[in-house]
Amino acid sequence: MKYQSIKTLDFYINKYKRCVVLGNGTSVTSYVKQEGDFTIGVNDICKFMTPNILLIVDTRKQFKSEERAQEIENTDCIHFVRDEEWNFKKGKSYMFKLGCKGQFVNFDNKEVIDTGYDSPYMACILAAKLRFKEIAIIGVDYTDNHFYAQDGPHNLMRHFDLVDSYYKKLYDFLSSKGIKFVNLSKESKLTSVPKISD
Repeated sequence: MKYQSIKTLDFYINKYKRCVVLGNGTSVTSYVKQEGDFTIGVNDICKFMTPNILLIVDTRKQFKSEERAQEIENTDCIHFVRDEEWNFKKGKSYMFKLGCKGQFVNFDNKEVIDTGYDSPYMACILAAKLRFKEIAIIGVDYTDNHFYAQDGPHNLMRHFDLVDSYYKKLYDFLSSKGIKFVNLSKESKLTSVPKISD
């Protein structure tokens, strides 16, 4: 399929109060969409709910299960991907490039998303690029298991201190841009993003 340039995208951001970034940790199932929420989810979030945007950072080949990949491809939302092998049948799909890790040098470039250690981090940067002034995360827990599978400890826990430090950099950067950045998950192990109840 032919992917579109992100430069052509217009979300009419003024319609929405905040952007909620949906990770795949267990706390995401406690999220109830509020009026005025715009949602960006990652990976398998459509097993829980369909977000406005689904951000896929990994290549299709990294999703080793063909059934899992096809389930993601059949979701009905806007897709942001960096791998042209994905074949989305519904909605609009946009290509982006990976930027610099732990830096924000490409913030003004809509076609490049700077990286951290996980997909929700990049989804937050995307939300900021889309001019949201309030960004909340939920399901970025780093506790055992994903919401859809009892699969044990998160594979990034061995780097958790670095992960948390990257979110602190992100928090500081977003704050410098006048963007409110909060964590809706009480159980999240992240200490770098202030927690609120909702």
